[in-house]
Amino acid sequence: MFDLFRIPAYDAADRSLADQVQDIHATIGWIILAVAGLHASAALLHRLLWHDGVLSRMIPAPGADRET
Repeated sequence: MFDLFRIPAYDAADRSLADQVQDIHATIGWIILAVAGLHASAALLHRLLWHDGVLSRMIPAPGADRET
C-alpha cells in the first residue's frame, strides 16, 4: 500500500497465519462494536440524564434547510 509496507501473500494452507488474521479481525470488530456502543451510550446520557441539548443540536429539526 503506497509502498509503505508489504502484506504477505495469503496461503490458505498456512494455519498459523490464518489464525492470526482471524484473531486480529475479531479483535478489531470487537473494538469497533465497543466504540459504537460507548458513542450511543454517551448520546443517551446527554439526552436522558444531563438534558443539555447536545443530541437535539446534532439532529436537525424536521423541515429545516440543510446547508451544503
